[in-house]
Amino acid sequence: MITITHILCPVDFSECSRRALDQASTLARWYDARVTVLHVYPPPPITAAATFEVGGPGTPVPVPDVDLAALEAEVRAFMGEAFAGVAVEVRLRTAPSAHREILDVVSALDIDLLVMGSHGRTGFERLFLGSVAEKVLRSATCPVMIVPAHGEGHPARALTTSGHVLCPVDFSDGSLAALEYALSLAEEGDATLTLLHVIPIPPELAAHFPRAADVDRVRAEAEADALRQLRALVPETARQYCTVESRAVIGSPAHEIEREAAGRPADLIVMGVQGRGTLDRLVFGSTTERVVRGARCPVLVLRAR
Repeated sequence: MITITHILCPVDFSECSRRALDQASTLARWYDARVTVLHVYPPPPITAAATFEVGGPGTPVPVPDVDLAALEAEVRAFMGEAFAGVAVEVRLRTAPSAHREILDVVSALDIDLLVMGSHGRTGFERLFLGSVAEKVLRSATCPVMIVPAHGEGHPARALTTSGHVLCPVDFSDGSLAALEYALSLAEEGDATLTLLHVIPIPPELAAHFPRAADVDRVRAEAEADALRQLRALVPETARQYCTVESRAVIGSPAHEIEREAAGRPADLIVMGVQGRGTLDRLVFGSTTERVVRGARCPVLVLRAR
C-alpha cells in the first residue's frame, strides 16, 4: 500500500489547471493528505522609462512589486470550494522558469505526488514541445499525474469513486511500481482495475511459421502465459477492496493502451518507466509520450525506485 501525505498542484489560472485542482482534492481526501497549491509568476520586467529621479533618460526602472496579498486572493478564488475540508496551503513563487521552480518545490517539500495540467494557456500543441508539463515530467523524482484539458468533441474524464483504472504492465520494475500505485488507488476509490499486457510480435515473426495455425497457437500460448503472470501479481487481499481484471493482447503497446482506455473508458492510466534516462528517451516518439499526449483521462507516470 502506498502512502501519499503531501500533494503539490501548480496552477496558472487555465482551465486545465482547474481540472488538476479537482484531481488533487479527490486524492487528498482519499489519502488524508495535505495539498500545496503553487503559483509561479514571472519576475517583474525592467522598463527603460526616462525619469530624472533614477538617473536620466534610458535608465532602467524597476516595475513596482506584485501585490502578493491580491495574487493569493486570486489563487484562492480560482480554487473555489475544491478543497473544502482539506488541509491546503498556497505558495507564490517568482521565477523566470516555472518548471525549475516546480521541481525545486517538489524537492524542498518532499512531495509525494505532483498533479498538474498537461498545458496552460499556450495550447495543447506545446505539450511535448518545450512546455512546463513536459519538462517537469522528464525530471521529477516523484510520481507525476498529468491531467488533460477538455478535447473538442471528446470530454476529458476524471478519477472518481467507482471508476476505472488502467495499468499497462510489461513486468519491468517500472511497471511493477506502477501496479502498486494502481492497486492502492483502485482500493481507495473502490474502482475497477484493468491490468493490460501488450505482447509486441514483429510482423516478420509470422514468416518463421509455415501455417497460420502455428502463428495462432504461439499467440494463444503467449497470451495465456501473460494472463497467468498478471493474475499472480495481485494479492488476494486486494481483490476484497476492488475489482481486478487482467487482459493480454498482441499488438503495438501505445495503440493497444489507447484502444483499451477508449473502449472501456478509463478514468486514470497508471504507467511506470525505468529510471530518469529511460523517460528522457521515451518522451519523444514513444509509448509514454503517445499515451500522455492522446489520453482523455489523467495519466500517472512514475519511475521504479
